Amino acid sequence: MEKVLLIEDDPHIGELVTIHLKDLDCSVDIETNGTNGTKKY
Repeated sequence: MEKVLLIEDDPHIGELVTIHLKDLDCSVDIETNGTNGTKKY
């Protein structure tokens, strides 16, 4: 299983992309702010 960090400020787009990534057997962490997301990793 691949891990993906998704940084997206639009919650609707983030939800759609997350659904598709999970269909591809990916683990998804979503952040709405690039600074916060890059600090996590």
